Amino acid sequence: MNIYKACVVSPRHAEKNIPCQDFCAVMPTYDNYTIGALSDGAGSAKFADLASFTTVNAFFNYMRKYTSRYSLDELLTLEDKEIGEDVVMYCRRAIENLSVRIGFDTSDLREFCATFLGFVISDKEIVMLHLGDGEAYGLTKEGKIHCLSAADNINGISTHTHFTVDSDAVDFMKVSRFPKDDFKAVLIMSDGVKPVSENIEEHIASQVFTEWQTGKLTSDTCLCRLIDNEETKKHNDDHSAVFVEF
Repeated sequence: MNIYKACVVSPRHAEKNIPCQDFCAVMPTYDNYTIGALSDGAGSAKFADLASFTTVNAFFNYMRKYTSRYSLDELLTLEDKEIGEDVVMYCRRAIENLSVRIGFDTSDLREFCATFLGFVISDKEIVMLHLGDGEAYGLTKEGKIHCLSAADNINGISTHTHFTVDSDAVDFMKVSRFPKDDFKAVLIMSDGVKPVSENIEEHIASQVFTEWQTGKLTSDTCLCRLIDNEETKKHNDDHSAVFVEF
């Protein structure tokens, strides 16, 4: 199993010396699971970069704590709703702890808004967790591209979505499961990655999967080049992605 990840600051933020508000990472486990996640801090949030970093690590901490008590095999026997609620709780609690450490008023966490996209991959199953915008795609064994989880924008407005600090976040955390044997590769990405098109052949996911199948996607640098394209730069938003091949 090869994994590639890329997280790129936008030209606008780079010029102003603003930290990247996206964060992504992967955590292999000792029991042969693969866990990955990315988070996109809201541009309007003062601590967007800290929020995305904390959100991803809160997800990993949940997985570490669960593994030490039970096993990830047992985790996957939980109902989807329970897993989603647990992850939201860990993310929100981590943000609350962060706000206390930096002396911020915990009564309003809007300055720590961030979305979340994560996965847990076992030898049999892909579990996808998704709150907010961003997208997840899979390449099937038959070579077809399947949307595993679509962006969740409020009233269809691209600048309005759900965040882990929202009081109703548990109502919008999506947990989806797919047989691992049905897929050759999986891609998750933040909404800053372009192009996004209703025509799947023109979609960035199609370009990434095509590059991989032709042997051109072989490293983090290659994935970075693909998502940091001219259209993405024009969009001028931080962008991140994680690619997993089976």
